[in-house]
Amino acid sequence: MNAGIATRRDRIARYLRLAMERTGMSAEALGRRSGVAGTTITRALDPAGETVMGGRSLDKIEAATGIAFEQPLGDLSVRYAGASGGDTVLLPEVADASALVSAGPGALPAALEGVEHHWSLARAYVQDLLCVADPGRAFVYIAADRALSPEIQVGDRLIVDMGQSGIDEGGYFLVVFAGKVVLRHLSAADHVGLCAVQTTYPTPVVQRLPVDRLTVIGRVVGQVRRL
Repeated sequence: MNAGIATRRDRIARYLRLAMERTGMSAEALGRRSGVAGTTITRALDPAGETVMGGRSLDKIEAATGIAFEQPLGDLSVRYAGASGGDTVLLPEVADASALVSAGPGALPAALEGVEHHWSLARAYVQDLLCVADPGRAFVYIAADRALSPEIQVGDRLIVDMGQSGIDEGGYFLVVFAGKVVLRHLSAADHVGLCAVQTTYPTPVVQRLPVDRLTVIGRVVGQVRRL
């Protein structure tokens, strides 16, 4: 095997994995967002495979994520991060899940106003890339349990959009269930009002529950892995 091709394939695979972690997207979601076939991304994720992703596909992924392929691997940064002044928004950082459940969905915005720690993020990143229509309804939540590991690990910072509380398309959600705030992967409800609630640690477990038993706080739209 040509060493140059092997090195490029490995760099692309690492780039894709880091881009997916940084944006919180699966291979399929990244493909939909960038206009690259999900199978192309999946194959390119295997550094020992035969697929070498072309420059045009990489350009599309760069444009969709704001993450440049040629940046040093392991230190990828969102291009929008250099914004300043009025181009940034402050998102409250929440570590205490009990505060969320006690406030309730309707009282959450007021409760978040008193949070001391914030993340300063570029407005273009929050609104355009994460598709958060109203940054004032988003916050950063620190994952505290392993229910969705390895997809979401303890200590990961998750950007949660309270403006996206419906589960029509499924995804990762912060929900109140049985009096506790938990992270779960939810599917769209079926014709009898049941949705699949999935955990992955230590093995995948799926429950089918009535939608009205879950109070959705918001959808997870972004993820930052703790290093």
